[in-house]
Amino acid sequence: MGTDPRPAHWAEPIELKGAPNLHQVSRTLYRSAQPSKERMANLKALGIETIVNLRSFHSDRDEIGETGLAYEHIYVKT
Repeated sequence: MGTDPRPAHWAEPIELKGAPNLHQVSRTLYRSAQPSKERMANLKALGIETIVNLRSFHSDRDEIGETGLAYEHIYVKT
């Protein structure tokens, strides 16, 4: 298994307050690290409609709060 960095075209970094490690993967798909309440509001303002959580034991419902974002939780064990 190689240790080459990902190609630059893999995902475009997005600078957004409260949203570290945010990247746009495609026209409609973004990925990021652990969300915060501030980040959720900023993501909604960016036009994101649904948060998909891939962590097994943590929910983002408290962080989403009253933002109006839809939420899906897919349990993934690494």
